Amino acid sequence: MPAKPTTTKDPLLQEQTRLVRAVEANLKVVTQDPEELRFRGSLLRKAAADLPLINPSLATRLYEAVCDVDFAQPEIVTLRKSLQAAIGTQLNLKEHRAAKA
Repeated sequence: MPAKPTTTKDPLLQEQTRLVRAVEANLKVVTQDPEELRFRGSLLRKAAADLPLINPSLATRLYEAVCDVDFAQPEIVTLRKSLQAAIGTQLNLKEHRAAKA
């Protein structure tokens, strides 16, 4: 039986996936603890800063996670809008805008 070909995992993609999973998990936590909120803020700012480099599928996962948050804080709304812009660019949504009235 031939040996199974080895695959190399992209370290950048692995790092991005770790970040997205951490954000997804953290957004499920309902808390007012200042330390946890500071951690959340750092995660969200890191995701926003890395957005131009993030794999499009992972950007979609992030968008799904921020859209699931009830009563989103301003930092979450800011990330959601940044994700909308990035996804809009990736999907060339400008081409499909409705005409202005």
